[in-house]
Formats: sequence, C-alpha cells, structure tokens
Amino acid sequence: MRAQGISPMPYKLASFALSAAITGAAGGVYCFNLRIIDPLFLDFYYMQTFLIIVIIGGAGSFWGVVLSGIALSALPEALRFSADFRMIIYGVILVVAMFVMPSGVAGWLRERKIARLRQSLREALR
Repeated sequence: MRAQGISPMPYKLASFALSAAITGAAGGVYCFNLRIIDPLFLDFYYMQTFLIIVIIGGAGSFWGVVLSGIALSALPEALRFSADFRMIIYGVILVVAMFVMPSGVAGWLRERKIARLRQSLREALR
C-alpha cells in the first residue's frame, strides 16, 4: 500500500479498534452468561494456555492459531485425570514446538509447502 501512496496506519488502527470493540461486546455478553465479574476468572492457567496457543499456532497467522486453539482446547479434556500432569504435558508440548516449529504450525506448514514445491521443481528440471 505504501508503494502506491496509501498510508497503512489508518487501516491498522481501524482494524485494531474494530477488534477491540468486538472483543468488548463478546466479553459483555459473556458476563451475562457468567452472572458474575471476577478477575480470578482469567488466572495464570488461562493466560498461560492462551500464550501457548499463540506460540504453537504461529504469531501473525490466523489459521495456525485456530488449529492450535482447537488442539489445546481438547487436550485438557483428555488429561482431566491429573491437573499436574496436564501442566507437564503443556510444558513438553511448548518446548518441542519451539524446537521443531520455531515459527509455529503455520510457518512449519508453509516451509513444508515450499519444500515440496522446490522438490517438484527440481524433478521437473531433470
């Protein structure tokens, strides 16, 4: 956009304001469902889970974060028998994901797609 003489800042600011408004409205509706407003609702466990979802999904990617959110939302249900074991599994998943996929799931999938394209190009040039 900048190359065409259009400043991207107003669009970024508008998208940020729109997302904040939608999030605020969703939180207001959710308060009616909870019937209580308590800061302990978002304790360390939930904040840690949100951070792990973004790190594993890949910061800046929508579908990677959605996929990791779905996977890490189902994981507590599978590990319901032990809360301590669940936190150990989260830590192991985070460490493995950081080593195997430093740019998240979306970056890893993108790298695999590029590798397949390069491989097919090499085979086509032979």
